[in-house]
Amino acid sequence: MLLRRGETLVRSAYAVLEGGVTPESSVGPGVLYLTNHRLVFERGHRRGRHPNSTVVNASLDDVHDVAVPRRRLRTSRLAVELTHGRPVFDVLEPEVWARAIAEAKRAVPEPTAPPVVERVTIERHVVKVRCRFCLTLAGELDRRCPSCGAPL
Repeated sequence: MLLRRGETLVRSAYAVLEGGVTPESSVGPGVLYLTNHRLVFERGHRRGRHPNSTVVNASLDDVHDVAVPRRRLRTSRLAVELTHGRPVFDVLEPEVWARAIAEAKRAVPEPTAPPVVERVTIERHVVKVRCRFCLTLAGELDRRCPSCGAPL
């Protein structure tokens, strides 16, 4: 996994994706990464397939809920409610992962609106006067013609 600018790795572990994303062929073992900006699951290398294919790449803003559903005879799983899907991961210490995701989500700063830039337009009306001797245009407040020097 490549980290983006300003991104730091918070946690990573071997995990098994058990479902909740499409296509279903993406289910299987891989590595689950948590950074300070996103949650990523990459499948490991398999024969005949491209190595390290990214299955889940979700911004922490897209994470709506993290749960660790209790099951009677089996180990607990980590269920992440995303905007587009609900992947379920078999990972060691799912409670620790749930806390880490919640802390990383709280640490993400709220998006700020760009500063409002006010543009002020100053309009100046420039009045020109023709010199009666050489017909050159001169400013209204000028006392003499800039070309011939005659009084305006």
